[in-house]
Parts: sequence; C-alpha cells; structure tokens
Amino acid sequence: MRPDRAFNWSCRPAQFILHGGPLQQWAGRMNVCSLLWMFLAVAVAGCTLAPQRDALDVARRYSEAISSGDVDALVQLTEPEVLKRVPVEDFRKLLTSLLVERDENVLSIRDEIGAVSEMFVDETGMHFFVENRRTTTQKDDIQVEVDNFYLLTSRDFGRSWRVLDNSCVDEAWIRGIAPGWTGNPAAPRQDVRTTQVAAKILGKTPLPPPRPSLK
Repeated sequence: MRPDRAFNWSCRPAQFILHGGPLQQWAGRMNVCSLLWMFLAVAVAGCTLAPQRDALDVARRYSEAISSGDVDALVQLTEPEVLKRVPVEDFRKLLTSLLVERDENVLSIRDEIGAVSEMFVDETGMHFFVENRRTTTQKDDIQVEVDNFYLLTSRDFGRSWRVLDNSCVDEAWIRGIAPGWTGNPAAPRQDVRTTQVAAKILGKTPLPPPRPSLK
C-alpha cells in the first residue's frame, strides 16, 4: 500500500466480531491470544488511531535521525527487544562510530523512506514494513545505495511505535520481533548499488568494481 493512502477502517459491533461467518473457523485454527490481539488492534485502530500514518511518522523521524547523526533519537526509537540483547551504551557507541565519528572517507550518509506494507498483527502487537534507501557518499566520488527496510512495531494498540532497522540484522530478528509473521506481507526487496558520482554526472555507465582475486 502506498504511504499516502490512509486506512479507512470502520468500527464494528462486538457481536459481529465474535459470532458467525468465517471468524468461527479462524478461531479454531488460530492461537486465542493472537485472535484477541487482532480483534482489539483492529477495533482500536479503526476507531481512534491512524496506525499507518503514525508508523510512517516514526519511520520518518528515525530516517531523519540517521541522516543527521542524532544518536539520542535513534536509541529512543529503536525496538526495545534490540536493546535487551545489546546494552544501551554499547549500542550508542556503535551508532556514534558509524554516524558521527565515521570513517574519514565518508562524506555523508542520507536515509530516505519509501512505501509501507499492509499492517500485520500477531500476539506481540501490530507491525508494518517500511522501505528505506540509505546512500553513503565517499571522498573518492563513489556512492553506495542500499535498499532495505524497517520493521515498525506497536505493542500498545498503535499509541507508540518502535523501529527494527533491518540493515543491521537478519530475518531471524524479524521473526523474533514478530513471531506470527508468515511471510505475508512479503518483506521489501533488498539491493546494493555502487556508482561513481562523476560518471553519473556525465551520463556514463560506470565500470563494475573489480572482482577480488582468488589467489
């Protein structure tokens, strides 16, 4: 779903949620906690909140913090499960080394968000994938563009959202944060491109980087 298309969910009466139709069949196959979480998330989000808008807003703030090197904001917006596994001060030092005290050959790091997925819900909360592109410009006129994504999660029915930055983790982390994810919606495509800025300006196709020797 495009970022500029807002949810238009309507509230449903409790008796419709609990009785009749395919929901009784789902209840027989789904974990009771997951089913309850889904009902509550849909009811609350549809009546009082705009979960897609709010998740995108947090993703945008996280992206801007990457571009500006705002380590405090990044720590505040990071998924708590990450900070349970990595001590906060160690995580802060890592971000500082990458974004503030970065390699002397790095001129700038720019992060931008893209499209957002459909929302998916499991027993842990509400989730979205949000595409992002991170561009690193180096002194040698080389730009590295990385297409990746964030996992946005809310555990309080959409009142607050936190970010798992997939550029630093793998799929096991995604399933650790959202264990009910079945692969639908699909995780956004990942890609890495390296180009020479001078060649881009001249409209020429840069030569591919040499392959490492096997010797």
